[in-house]
Amino acid sequence: MDWVWRTLTRTDQGAILYLAKVLPLVVIPGLIIARLFFLLIPLLGGSLPDQSAISGALDPDQGWGVYSLSLLTYIVIAPIVETLIMAMVFWGLGRLGAGQRGLILGQVLFWVGLHSLAIAGWGLTVAWAFFIFSVCFLTWRSKGLGAAIGVTSALHAGNNTVAILLPFLLGAME
Repeated sequence: MDWVWRTLTRTDQGAILYLAKVLPLVVIPGLIIARLFFLLIPLLGGSLPDQSAISGALDPDQGWGVYSLSLLTYIVIAPIVETLIMAMVFWGLGRLGAGQRGLILGQVLFWVGLHSLAIAGWGLTVAWAFFIFSVCFLTWRSKGLGAAIGVTSALHAGNNTVAILLPFLLGAME
């Protein structure tokens, strides 16, 4: 697992190469975690969260205007806004004296809670992603706040793109 940490914390390469290496590290485990969540919850007697707000907005049958706006929101706007919020949370946690582990753990707990407010249980499926996003932000912060926001937003956008489009692609293959 040391290679994962080394991959996440290297800024001696361009942002594009970094994103190409790190995107699979966020997407693949994230998809596995989400799949396990949706398989295990019913087996444990729980009910799956209602995702109709998201899936309905991303249904092309709703009309291309709604569909395009939803894609724009989930793939472009949300990653930028959430990364800006992440910067503020890092600032606040730093003011409280949190070290690197505390900063990362604080972010993960913040985003798990926030996403769980939107859809119950969703937070558990995004914990890994926000761990990676937090490490990415802290890593690229050494290159400047703009680099941290830009690279983290791009990584988040890539993750959201896969998470949103993959079910449609898999459904099209059935």
